[in-house]
Amino acid sequence: MRIGKRAVGVISAVVLMLGAGAVQAGLVPLTEGGVDLVCDNDYTPVGASSAGLIWTADANLFKTQYDADNTVVDQIIAAVPTITSNDGIHNVVLGDFDTSNGRMTWYGAMAWAEWLGITTYGGANDWRLWSALNSDGTDLCRRYDCTKSELGHLFYVEGGLQAFDGINDSAALTSVFTNMVEIYWSGTDYALIPGYRFIFRTTDGFQGVDPKGLQLYGWAVRPGQCPITYTLTVNKAGSGIGTVTSSPAGIDCGGDCSGDYTEGTVVALTATADVGSIFSGWSGNADCADGSVTMDAAK
Repeated sequence: MRIGKRAVGVISAVVLMLGAGAVQAGLVPLTEGGVDLVCDNDYTPVGASSAGLIWTADANLFKTQYDADNTVVDQIIAAVPTITSNDGIHNVVLGDFDTSNGRMTWYGAMAWAEWLGITTYGGANDWRLWSALNSDGTDLCRRYDCTKSELGHLFYVEGGLQAFDGINDSAALTSVFTNMVEIYWSGTDYALIPGYRFIFRTTDGFQGVDPKGLQLYGWAVRPGQCPITYTLTVNKAGSGIGTVTSSPAGIDCGGDCSGDYTEGTVVALTATADVGSIFSGWSGNADCADGSVTMDAAK
């Protein structure tokens, strides 16, 4: 158990709280249908009865998809040949897509989002462009500080940003999203001018309108319940030196001795003693006896 006078004593996973509740982060990364997504647990979409708005983790997903398969535009046009809106019927064509950077006309972005549903991206068929409406279905904000639209909430509330900040200045957002770009189409009409749609400019937090024929970017969302997450915490005891790591990743203790995991995740902990120390075993929560922990509560 000991070498000389130095040994790693008991390394334990300690229960921080028990019961039905778990403290939910506002943004919860998840994987569904083999793709990476992010759930905003603090936002209730228009018409939904409970909180939960799921975003694609890749904020320029169309570009990523085209780079992986250059038939994507053909697939979109075949699946969604027309888009009908308050200015009539638009035939979706190659010119609605700029595959060099991922930009699309509003018509192209709408067709792409609908195609995500048709192809059940992430196992879901209800993908759409984000909404510029407030979460209660009222008002359409055209200015800075539009915190109640879907992308406005993500930028200002979840991102902790202010007007004239850029979206990539938010560590909360860059930690869960990739490829965030400068301006996004919404799916929301601007009734005063049929040829315009609401947009959000992520370089400074402005929500306004632009003509549908401009090529901007698309970011798809869908309503959905966020998974419950619990925190697993490891405490090292004894006079020895060593580290504890986890699979899935999240704990490297070391310095990071806690991690958040979705409900039902089985976390395998591995203790590694430094030279001159010995790992003596697990204690604490009963589920930690063999170093494998099922996350059904914080532990």
